[in-house]
Order: sequence, then C-alpha cells, then structure tokens
Amino acid sequence: MTREVYLTLIKHPETGQWTRVGPVYQSREAAKFEIPFVKDRWFGTQVKTHRVRLTRDKNGKLLPRVLAVLDGFGVQVGEGKT
Repeated sequence: MTREVYLTLIKHPETGQWTRVGPVYQSREAAKFEIPFVKDRWFGTQVKTHRVRLTRDKNGKLLPRVLAVLDGFGVQVGEGKT
C-alpha cells in the first residue's frame, strides 16, 4: 500500500541544506503553488518540490526508511494522520 505526498523545499542560504517550508501537500500542483510565494520571501534561494512515497508494511505501518525521510524534513507523523 503506497501513497504519495509532496513537500515544498528551499535550499537554506546559510546552511546549504534543503529545508521544508509549508505543510505536506496531497498533489505536486498544490506544492508548486507555494513556490512563487516562497521565492518572494526568500529572494535568491533555490526552491523545489519533493515527492515522498508513504509505503506501508503488511500491518499498515509506515516503513522505517519513510519515517526517517519525513523526520529529516520535520514532518510529525501521528496515528491515522498520514
């Protein structure tokens, strides 16, 4: 069982790391909608969307590698929320 979600990311000007801005989106189009707003606020930074596949095991729990990716971008995962 797999579902996809999308994140809007900026390349932080000081650290050079990709950082999530905004919420988790259900479609790439919704995540891209945020890009002009982010570029206006963070002038000169790179902005992109990133797809995350929410893959689950036989018991319906998210796989550890998926949880690690979400945690790396500061996404809180609760029961029944993803």
